[in-house]
Order: sequence, then structure tokens, then C-alpha cells
Amino acid sequence: MPNQYSNYFQPFDIALLIRALNKAAALPPGQRIQGLDYILLNPSRTPEQFVKEAYENSKLNDQQYAASLFGKSVKELKALNDPFINLAASLYPLSEEVRKTGEIFSANVTDLRKQYLEALYEWKGTGLYPDANGTMRFTWGPVKGYRPRDAVWYVPFTALQGVIEKNTGNEPFNAPPALTELYMKKDFGRWKDDVLNDVPVAFLSQCDITGGNSGSPIMNTKGEISGVVFDGNYEAMISDWQYDYALQRTISVDIRYVLFVTEKFGKAEFILAEMGIK
Repeated sequence: MPNQYSNYFQPFDIALLIRALNKAAALPPGQRIQGLDYILLNPSRTPEQFVKEAYENSKLNDQQYAASLFGKSVKELKALNDPFINLAASLYPLSEEVRKTGEIFSANVTDLRKQYLEALYEWKGTGLYPDANGTMRFTWGPVKGYRPRDAVWYVPFTALQGVIEKNTGNEPFNAPPALTELYMKKDFGRWKDDVLNDVPVAFLSQCDITGGNSGSPIMNTKGEISGVVFDGNYEAMISDWQYDYALQRTISVDIRYVLFVTEKFGKAEFILAEMGIK
């Protein structure tokens, strides 16, 4: 509980709950979460009003009070009439249904995964290197663009100019105004690349990644961190089964963009100082 409450920030918690309820309200009829009907189908109260009243009337933001609830019976908990306990109770049948479905899936998929791995070994005719399952994994490859179709060539580097060009003001292309201002002023500091004449944002490489590699460091031949893996290109979706060196690429955020955002946009030079980055 101390760990749970150490991360609790009520304004953020409120914003997340309102967002979740509004997303639930927008679901099509066949996907409706029935446990939320008493909130979402209430004509006299909006989800925002429900959330406001819930946080005003609940005592669960008090860690000591929450700790006192352990050991109480279902009847005693319901008698408290706490809005969040009531919400949990309303969602409990669906939660149990999801849990049981997961148990059935897990029981059935174990044997299927064994068969799948046996088929991979038979197909490849050799050992398989580890996927990103917690074991140490190392992959290498040059920085390189690719040609997805005739007369189209994707260069390996993108720059801040592209972020600004894509900025529509709407998620996910809603670049913060402060970032746009830095670009318009060309206030790149020490993070400008002389060849691009801009701050590099991301780059492509032929490294072979898989689900779970996101966040891995990319190092150059000197062992220096040059980027952070975050995705694969569209043509790389089949990479769990087969790697195509002509089309498949790893996308990494350039470490210079990470440092640019930290220092110039986030004004968090102290973090770089703490890390000993010169």
C-alpha cells in the first residue's frame, strides 16, 4: 500500500478516470461495459459530475483508512456506500468473467505454444536465439534506409522539421507549443546535426528486434548510446517469424533528440548533470 499511495496524485487520477469513462461511453452497443451503466446511462449526471462527487465523498485517498478495510466482509464494505467500492462491486462480475476466460486461455495455449516452438525448430532446422523474454539478447545491424515500393526511398534519418510538418494540433500529432517555438527560433543548442542542419529525431537500422525490445539501448561501434529502440516499420510486422533485410527496419529515437528534449524543451539539465552527461 505505501508503494501504491506514493504514486497517487489526485488531479492526474481524476483526469484518467474521466478519460476512461468517456472512452467507455463511446463504445458501440455490443461492447458496452454493463457495470458502468449506472454512471454512463444516468441522464441526470455526467461522467465528469460522477467523478467529482466520487472524489469528494470517498475516504479511500486516506491510506490508513484504506488499510482499515482489510478483513471486512462484503456486507460491511457495501454498507460503507463508498463510490469507488460501489464501482468495484459493479464491475466485479465482468472482472470475474475476464479472469476465468484468461484461465481457460492460459490452460489451452500452453500446449499450443509447445507445438508452435517445435514447428519453428523443424522449419528453421537450427537453434533459435532468445526473444525479448528477460534473457540477454544482442542484435546488430547498420543504419540503413529502405525501398518499400517502386520509386520510393525512405532515408534513414528523420528530423525535428518532420515533427513540425506533421503537427495538426490534434492527438497524436499535437506537438507542444514550446517545441514548435524552439524549432521556429532554430534554438537547437548543441544537439543540431551538421549534415541535417536540424535536430535528428529517429533513425532506421537493420537490427532484428521483437516484442519486448522496446526501450533497449542502441550503441555505436564505440559502445556509446546513440539511440533507444521504440518500434519497427510496417513491413517488419512479420519479423517474429522471418527477417527480411531488404524491407524490415528497427526504428530508434536518436539519443540527441532525447537530450535535446531533456535540456532545451524540458529544461531539466540537472538530470543530465546527475547522470554525468557532458
